[in-house]
Amino acid sequence: TGCTDVDACNYNPNANCADNTGCDYTACGGCIDPDACNYNPNATTDDGSCIYEMACDLDACTNGGIYAWDTISCACELIEATIMGCTDATACNYDPTANCSDGMCQLPDGCTDPIAENYDPLATCNDGSCMYVNGGCTDPIACNFDPMATTDDGSCIYPAEVEAGSDEVVCKDEAIFLSGMADNYNTISWSGGSGVFSDPSLAATLYTPGANESGVIILILTAENECGAVPDTVLIEVLAPSVSLDLEDDYFELCLGETDTLSISLSAEDYATIAPFVGYVDESGSWNVPVASEEGQFINYISASSECGDIVTDTIVVEIFPPIDLVVGEDVTIMSGESILLEVVGDSTGNYEWTPPSTLNCSDCPTPMAQPDETTTYTVISNSACSDMEEITVNVMEGMGVIIPNAFSPNGDGINDFFMVGGSGFDLITLKIYNRYGELMYETNNLSDMGWNGFYNNTPQELGVYTYYLEYFSLLDNELEIRNGSVTLIK
Repeated sequence: TGCTDVDACNYNPNANCADNTGCDYTACGGCIDPDACNYNPNATTDDGSCIYEMACDLDACTNGGIYAWDTISCACELIEATIMGCTDATACNYDPTANCSDGMCQLPDGCTDPIAENYDPLATCNDGSCMYVNGGCTDPIACNFDPMATTDDGSCIYPAEVEAGSDEVVCKDEAIFLSGMADNYNTISWSGGSGVFSDPSLAATLYTPGANESGVIILILTAENECGAVPDTVLIEVLAPSVSLDLEDDYFELCLGETDTLSISLSAEDYATIAPFVGYVDESGSWNVPVASEEGQFINYISASSECGDIVTDTIVVEIFPPIDLVVGEDVTIMSGESILLEVVGDSTGNYEWTPPSTLNCSDCPTPMAQPDETTTYTVISNSACSDMEEITVNVMEGMGVIIPNAFSPNGDGINDFFMVGGSGFDLITLKIYNRYGELMYETNNLSDMGWNGFYNNTPQELGVYTYYLEYFSLLDNELEIRNGSVTLIK
């Protein structure tokens, strides 16, 4: 006899008589899930009692603390009692031991350090934004510039400023005022030269050149401060007390009514004056002479003065001549092989020069005899000052024609001693010569005659102009021709 229910804990497989009233169903019941916290390895029947691990995320503030899963009791057990405080790690009053916020967290709201540059007296929690002053000189052009400084503390030091002044010229043994200027300096001093400074520690002071100083000297003004020394220079030219005149020429000729520029070499570079003419000689030595308005010789005094007061004088002679106007008359025509007397007047000295001279019997006389082979233009000038130039053309004709000289010189030299018509292609009818009173001096109708020799009744006639009357028959056009004119008797 026994329990024959296989689900019972006291099941007896050998019982052949069922007594199921005594079956026990609780003795072997329990949690048979190995994953459960209360797994019972001896249980054979799952009684629905399995308990599984759960999150113990209970609010510590309302449940008295912090809970954790207990694998023994299979329940959330209190492991830490409630601790009130600030649980925000970003707060200034964060309490790492607190597990329940008390609502009193102080969050960062500004810089709370009174020595910081951005200190905020209203802030209660430092937010890490405090900036601290790094004072120094922040100007890059200052000699004590601090690249690490964030705030200029007024300590910047700048180089000294100095100006020695403008270049000057001074005479030997004379003091000169130096107008130096300086700023932002501790000390200042002049140096250079072998002369004497009245006070070398003043920017503006006097300087007297040394006994052996001449030419250009260099003076230095130096200003100094914490940044170092700053120099500036000024050039002083010391003039030697001397001046001289070097005239390239002391005699000049000018024509009345003309002007000219005369060259005068001066050793002085400042100025020179000329009197009685008003004039000024510039540094290049050029003197613009005024227009000559009066004939004669003038002595002009030129003086040169140095900047140091030395004066030297010299004289220049300027001679002004009247203009000479030459007169030679009209162009003339002769037959080939004939000669003709040329005459120029105007220069009382008779100082003439004719060109070309090859066909003249003289080139420096007032009345040369010309015998050109071809048409030639002669030029005459006077070697006297202020002369002009004149020209006369002698036209030379080939073939038939009447040649009448305009002058002759019966002086016995064998050249042009007679006045006679020449040429070819005509028959002479008559040639008569009269003096200025109308008296007949000579007459002929024969071309073979030598001509008039300047005598009348065996008496030589005076120099001057005579008139002629010529009558001839032209074989060229078979007509009677009459010509009147004048001829000059010269010596």
